[in-house]
Amino acid sequence: KENLRYCTQYENQYNSKPLRRDIPRNVYWRSARKAWIVRIKYKGKRIFVGYFKDLENARVAAQNAIKKYHKEFSYVEN
Repeated sequence: KENLRYCTQYENQYNSKPLRRDIPRNVYWRSARKAWIVRIKYKGKRIFVGYFKDLENARVAAQNAIKKYHKEFSYVEN
């Protein structure tokens, strides 16, 4: 069909929505550091983005990393 685009399995997974609405995808709480950690997966590898004290800063960093690596296949939350 002409409305479909070719993509790999990895690229197709980039487009999935988060499981929870209150915490963005690719953002996790690290209790040992008392900080939010941001890491994404790209081509089967984990990419560490950083630690953040504030959830909103972690959300912005995650969205920027997703746009950078996942490009047209990215799912960015509003």
